[in-house]
Amino acid sequence: MSVAEYLRQQAAACQRLARNTFDLTTAERLRYMAADLQSKAAEVEDEDRDEFQFPMVPGNGFSGSPDRD
Repeated sequence: MSVAEYLRQQAAACQRLARNTFDLTTAERLRYMAADLQSKAAEVEDEDRDEFQFPMVPGNGFSGSPDRD
């Protein structure tokens, strides 16, 4: 899966959550996030940057990250 596809899937998930929430503030934020993810997907495609590395935060549960106390 390319980075652009991944970002578009995340945008679609945000849009689904926005449609299914009753909290208007949360829905607005989710729609903003979806638009931002779509924009980043287009940027990645335009620059042909499929080698983009997602940042890894220590202790976030990914393999190789330090265990949480």
